[in-house]
Amino acid sequence: MANMATIRSREDQDGFTIGWQAQIKRKGFPLQVKTFRTKAEAKEWAAVTESEMMRGIWRDRGLADSTILADLLDRYSREILPLKKSRQ
Repeated sequence: MANMATIRSREDQDGFTIGWQAQIKRKGFPLQVKTFRTKAEAKEWAAVTESEMMRGIWRDRGLADSTILADLLDRYSREILPLKKSRQ
């Protein structure tokens, strides 16, 4: 039997909904949690992610989602630029 994603509202200290969190627990995969502005976005992400898991094409995008441009540029300057002909 397939597990379904859990979709929860996220509230501020006054109880107003400020977003929606989707959580997927599936045997053989790490826990997946992501927060969205709308419930529809959370449901869409959960459906796509669960489908990828069932079809065996899922890839963990956690590191890619948390990487910022400054980190990428720094890594490029350390790892790629020294290998180029025109280093400067």
